[in-house]
Amino acid sequence: MELIDNITRLLGDDLKATLKPKARLKVAASCFSMYAFEALKAEMEKIDPELAKSDFIFPSEAFLKDNLVESFRALDPQEDADYSAMWAKVVGN
Repeated sequence: MELIDNITRLLGDDLKATLKPKARLKVAASCFSMYAFEALKAEMEKIDPELAKSDFIFPSEAFLKDNLVESFRALDPQEDADYSAMWAKVVGN
């Protein structure tokens, strides 16, 4: 597993250079913006257009509604502090 901080090494550049059709990918991120998903989907459409249509990877509003997918609840201040401390250990801060 490699750490890509998206500052000195960009995830998008790495994916473009390494992903090929039928590749498998796991991404663990503390946050991932909607803009990143849009860019990832655009790149995936070039590699595997059918997979880019998957509601399991890029869910549509209808899919989310029909499958009762809800957002996560907000963390309370103590939970936020606890998870932030755990995340800092994971990333070596």
